Amino acid sequence: MNSSKMHLLQAKSLLISVSLLALLSCAIIALNGCGPSDEERITEALTTELETIKSHDDQFISSLVSEDTQQALQNVNIDAKSFCSSLLDGFDYQINSIEANKATAQASVTITCKSLSDATSTLKSDAETSSANGTGTNLTDDELSQTIAENSLDYLQNAQPKQHDPITISLSLQDKKWEVDQQAKSTFAQLLL
Repeated sequence: MNSSKMHLLQAKSLLISVSLLALLSCAIIALNGCGPSDEERITEALTTELETIKSHDDQFISSLVSEDTQQALQNVNIDAKSFCSSLLDGFDYQINSIEANKATAQASVTITCKSLSDATSTLKSDAETSSANGTGTNLTDDELSQTIAENSLDYLQNAQPKQHDPITISLSLQDKKWEVDQQAKSTFAQLLL
């Protein structure tokens, strides 16, 4: 075989190899582009978590109310589920941004919700004003506490949700699935309470 045919054969082989590598690279890029991005998967994980709150999920409500709190509500004839549902009315959220870094991510989320402490403060203030201006009876501290407990559901139902400053929620990649860290659940509960 002469050297020009050999060079031509090597050039064709090289061209075929380069073409196959380019085709393989395109196929890998296309396959990677088929699935959802990390940001989409993180958004889905956050949405799933936050929708359990927004939809008044029974499991979330159960985690929000301890047995002692349930008993205290029963003592003043308030159903714990109704109480929590009133608290969760108007809950909403907005995912502002997501920053993913390999197996961890941080999301900035703005929460809009009622606050039990705000409703209780309003009720206590109204009861004290009523007692001080003579439109109500002079209540002892125990009677004032009882009145607050008995009227808390009405005040909670009438409370308006407010938008809170953005919070940062951490997520981690567990078995190829993004999971909201447990600390976030505590943060959600603190905003509500």
